[in-house]
Amino acid sequence: MLGGLFLFSKFRLIGIKMTGQTVNILCSCGSDKFEIPRNPKASDVIICARCGAQEKYGILQKEIASKVKKKVEADFRKMLRKAGFK
Repeated sequence: MLGGLFLFSKFRLIGIKMTGQTVNILCSCGSDKFEIPRNPKASDVIICARCGAQEKYGILQKEIASKVKKKVEADFRKMLRKAGFK
């Protein structure tokens, strides 16, 4: 399981937790409920159901992908160091 706290600019997302192929996102208000179109496009707006924070789906995708990539790389480096690689 990979986990960490990430702060996203406009949408105020603070939590992302990755388990297997699933990424769970939390808003800074603590909600994990969002209004999302059925087949979202990059230009569609995602809205927190509790506090109303908004962000475009495409921006969230890019930010999440970047944060997850950095976390996976860091965990992989740590795993290699534990295995004796430098």
